[in-house]
This record gives sequence, C-alpha cells and structure tokens, in this order.
Amino acid sequence: MQIKLFVCLIILFGVQETNGQDEQSHTLIETNHISKIEAFIFLSPENKPGIDSNLITTEYFNALGYRTKIEIHDSTGIVNSYEYIYQNDTIRLERNTYFKGILKSKTKLFYTNNGDEIKSIDYDPAGLETGTFSKTLYNKHYQIKQQRFYIANKLFLRKKYINRADGKPERIREYFTGKSKQKYITDQMESRTETTYPNGKMMVVRKIIFRHPATILGLSGKLLFNEGDEWERRILCKESGLLDEEEQNKNGIFLARKKYKYFP
Repeated sequence: MQIKLFVCLIILFGVQETNGQDEQSHTLIETNHISKIEAFIFLSPENKPGIDSNLITTEYFNALGYRTKIEIHDSTGIVNSYEYIYQNDTIRLERNTYFKGILKSKTKLFYTNNGDEIKSIDYDPAGLETGTFSKTLYNKHYQIKQQRFYIANKLFLRKKYINRADGKPERIREYFTGKSKQKYITDQMESRTETTYPNGKMMVVRKIIFRHPATILGLSGKLLFNEGDEWERRILCKESGLLDEEEQNKNGIFLARKKYKYFP
C-alpha cells in the first residue's frame, strides 16, 4: 500500500513537469485575445475523430491573459476543475479545487515583497489546514534554491537547485516515505533540444535518453522507461507563437498527440 501511495504522489507532484496543464505565456494569450483553450488527445498518428480523440482540458482566461479556470475531462464529462483568484488580475492568491462540482480544497499562496512565491497552504472546505503545504527558498540572486512539499505535515518531496562547477544547473529531487528517502538527479538522463522553423512555424524537439528506469506521466498515461529508452516530445507552435500541437514518441514509436483549439 505504501509503495502504491508513493508512486501516486510522485505522479501528483510530477504532473506539471511532464504532461500537466501547460501554462502558456499570459502575454501571448492577451496579445491574441484568447478567452478559452480546448485541448484534445489523439491516440493514432492520423488524428482520427471519434473514439480516438478525447477532450481532456478546457481553460479560461481573463483579459490580461491569466488562467482563471481549468476543467479536466474524461469520457463521462468534467471530473476535476480548478478556479484561480487574483489580485489586480495578475497576482494569483488562491486556487480552489473541485471534484465533480464539489469543493475539495482551497490553496492560498503567499509572496515576498518582490512578488516571489514563498509558501502555499491547503485548506479544507471548512477553512481548516489539511497538512499539505509547500515552501520555496531563494538565494541572494532571487533564484529558487530549494522547494519543499509536505503531506500530512510531513516532508514528502524536496527539490534542490544548484549550479555545478561546469556552470550547468542541476536539480536534485529527494522523496521521503517514512524512514526511507529516494533521490533522483537530473543527470540520470541525457537530454537534447533542437529548434527548427518548418514553414515559418517554430518546432521544438526534446529528446531524453534514460540512464536508469523511470516512470513519467505522458499524454497517453503513465509511461515506464528502462535504461537506454528514448522519450521524444515534438512541440509545434503557430505563427502567433501559441502552441499548436505536441506529439510524444517512445523509442521512435508514436504514443499520442495533443492538439489545441483557441477561442476569442
């Protein structure tokens, strides 16, 4: 049971770093006068409609391009939704989480005088702290030095950001479960990024070669990688700079494609 919980929590905290809900630049959203974005998943290279494609997210934005709501869909309809509350339409103060329309938690964010987030705390619908919270530490250059995530008031995940002697940044993730601690260092994978401009549109191809077994949350769900496996993400942008689609492949085999649809 503990192992299953550990895996689920890794996926929970890893979502934003992999598939997640991509946050596009609010400047691009504002400039292109976007009020809503829908994202669809296709499980075949031909982008066949019908059962092959599924609407997975709907996002809503304010006039300044900041996300105010996101809805997560499955085949039955809206499953989860998140609503965001801002100060002056720019500084995010709170995130409310709903499951099938029922409020489950409120997350409040706290900042330094410079506007850098230093803490977030989860509350239940009655306003009581749930024991889930995070803390962010910065160095003297206002760069993130360390992030800590707590569940049931116990440290679960710590991220350390350091600069190596060769000048390259490195991120170390440490997971704590009971008396055990597992460490994951970004150097355990080899990554390459290439940017091209086919037909005047920007395409970013990111390839990761794993040096150790890993579990990643991809567009098609949980993905298992062994040593030597390659994960490729091909991200195509529109001429406006907005995301057009993302394709994910494993060892050269198509897995899934995510396409975006925009509304003024």
